[in-house]
Amino acid sequence: MNDVMDTHQRAMSVLFPHAKRKNDDARSQNTRFVHYTSAAVAKSIFDLQQVWMRQATTMNDFMEIDYGLNCITSAFEGGV
Repeated sequence: MNDVMDTHQRAMSVLFPHAKRKNDDARSQNTRFVHYTSAAVAKSIFDLQQVWMRQATTMNDFMEIDYGLNCITSAFEGGV
């Protein structure tokens, strides 16, 4: 498993260096993230080790999209 993780980390460094740095920063600062979901879906996420994303146009709260875009924009501008 460590070989897979090492390969993943090297690939991230090459393909997504900014995201890799932000991820490393978040981990080193023990940053917490929140994912709102039902208990059944949370269990499925842990059991399957997968998070499924959905098409934004089917969401009932479009403010989540604005909030997410603002967070991403802030991160890219160094505001995190």
